[in-house]
Amino acid sequence: MMKTSTGSTHPVPRGAILIMAFLVGLGVLHPAGMKERSMAYAPLKEVYKDYFSIGAAVKLGEYNSTPFYQAYGEDVLQHFDSFTAENGMKPENVYRNGTYDFTYGDRLVRYAREHGAVVRGHTLVWHNQTSSLIPRPLPKEEARRLLEEYISTVAGHFRGGIHAWDVVNEAVGDGSQWRTSSPWYQSYGGPEYIREAFEYARMADPDARLFYNDYNVVQPAKRARIVRMIEELDLVEAGLDGIGIQAHWNLQWPSAEEISRTIETFASMGLEVHITELDIDCYNGNPAAPEMAYTSELEEKLARRYAEIFEVLRRHKGEVTSVTFWGIADPDSWLNGFSGGRFLEKRRENYPLLFDGKGDPKEAFFSIINW
Repeated sequence: MMKTSTGSTHPVPRGAILIMAFLVGLGVLHPAGMKERSMAYAPLKEVYKDYFSIGAAVKLGEYNSTPFYQAYGEDVLQHFDSFTAENGMKPENVYRNGTYDFTYGDRLVRYAREHGAVVRGHTLVWHNQTSSLIPRPLPKEEARRLLEEYISTVAGHFRGGIHAWDVVNEAVGDGSQWRTSSPWYQSYGGPEYIREAFEYARMADPDARLFYNDYNVVQPAKRARIVRMIEELDLVEAGLDGIGIQAHWNLQWPSAEEISRTIETFASMGLEVHITELDIDCYNGNPAAPEMAYTSELEEKLARRYAEIFEVLRRHKGEVTSVTFWGIADPDSWLNGFSGGRFLEKRRENYPLLFDGKGDPKEAFFSIINW
């Protein structure tokens, strides 16, 4: 189990002093043991309960991974009240050889129910990790039947257990309006599948919140294309409730102003905003940069960056309703093998999250609870 360490010298945030005093009074925590971080700091979900939910993307045993509830102790997991399957609920892990397998999703829903948390379903329709479902373009009507069957079956199976679905993921192009390489786009001969996906999801689970999820949403041109998609396809009428901003950002980009402008754009359309995949690439998107150590200077830069981002998110209370980190601790982050839009030939240690390899909170953690 990953446990928190001793030796904290950080100021105790609001509410934590009362928690510790209560525990001392019960004899559960002795004054000499107040350095234990897991006892000295209120969970993130409590710190932000009046702002937005705090989530994490987790592994569930797919690809020979260790399920998150075995890899981490409750001293770490207590910080989250929302969980997303990092890979376990993507089409290639749900539909194989013509058979549905809900093992990973069922594990997550069960854990969430037992711990008073919610689940973000990720994802129903994507161009990637979906070849087991649609390995090649199909005739339009065949693709339509497959899309309806898949969404109805999966969203229907998890009905009542999923708080929000990323219904469609990354359907807008980076340099053009549509991702035309998607087998769904090619099968339909256009973007009509996007609207139909939301209609099918709404029918399958009327109570789930339905989201469109994408990366680089803070880039003005892509943001404008997403707005155009919503309007042209009338996605709100089809069931769209909100926008998922993936937030794979770095130490330099994007600016606080651009983050705020993006939130305001979608909130003005009456849409909920979720930050769905937050992490900070310490190599600033440079796949050629040599591996670097986690120095005190880098730790301070990361802490300042997280503090800046969360200041923006708190300012948009009521518009941003959920913030999910893409992982829990640094060693499990996908960024150890990915940077600048491509996979790396060799693993390179990155430091994008709030917890280190021992499960100890980093300065970035303290930067977002002390404001």
